[in-house]
Amino acid sequence: MIKNDLKASDIPHSILIVVDEAAKAARLKPVLAAEGYQLEVVQSLKPPLPSLSIEPDLGIIWFPYSSTDALPELENIILEIQALGKAAPLPILLILDQYGTHWVEPSFKLGITDILTRPIHPLVLRHRVQLLLQSLQTERLIEELKRREAVLLQRQRMIAALDSALHVLRTESSSEAVADISGSLVKSSSFNIGDHILFDTEQRCLIFELHDRLSHRTVELTVDQAAILTYFIHHPHHALSNREIAHTVLGYDHLDEFQSCSIVRPHVLRLRRKLEEDSNRPTILRTIRGAGYVFSPD
Repeated sequence: MIKNDLKASDIPHSILIVVDEAAKAARLKPVLAAEGYQLEVVQSLKPPLPSLSIEPDLGIIWFPYSSTDALPELENIILEIQALGKAAPLPILLILDQYGTHWVEPSFKLGITDILTRPIHPLVLRHRVQLLLQSLQTERLIEELKRREAVLLQRQRMIAALDSALHVLRTESSSEAVADISGSLVKSSSFNIGDHILFDTEQRCLIFELHDRLSHRTVELTVDQAAILTYFIHHPHHALSNREIAHTVLGYDHLDEFQSCSIVRPHVLRLRRKLEEDSNRPTILRTIRGAGYVFSPD
């Protein structure tokens, strides 16, 4: 499925050609056009680049100067072309005249992807361009696969968190209904936290009774925050480590306490901001140094 989704062979690659003379562009265009590439020529080595009609996948610069005094000019046009890349700098193939071969090392330091020196056989040019574009397509495929893997992992964690919260509710929650802040009855999936807070696990929200006792304020929780709070509610006055929360609630396996802390602590801090009257001086969800977190709903 992923292979079909990412297939791009039917979409021609686009190449930006930057030269200082029309004759040079005329030598490059027939060679590259024969491969089916979309081409756009800019006949100037001085930035800024004009508006382009294509989104290039590769830039080609034919730079004629042999004096090192021209290095700043080359660097400027390199930066302009690299900036056309989306997620990463646009790759650039630099063509140098034979007397400019001593520019090879400085050019690579400026960020050039590959270099050809004249004279260039047309087949060599075609092959080098093909390799650069194949490398680019592979990198894009890898990045897309990484993105999809991250999305899949996030979904798996959310499912694990919900499963954990449901398991806690099934095995430990009381079957009796508890009183709502306003005096009406609510389902057993709601929990009182202190005298003025109700946690509704189904709606994943905290309901705060305001001072006039006639109105309420609702604060929504994320899936992870709701799962963590549910676990705390069923383990009051017990020190819960980051590792226990990461493994049992969020579904992370094979993590030590230090690794778990980097995952759990941000959730706890955000949950504390929503739950505590003063998150800098928490009374409900406290940190016990070296032990973890203690939930004190009373």
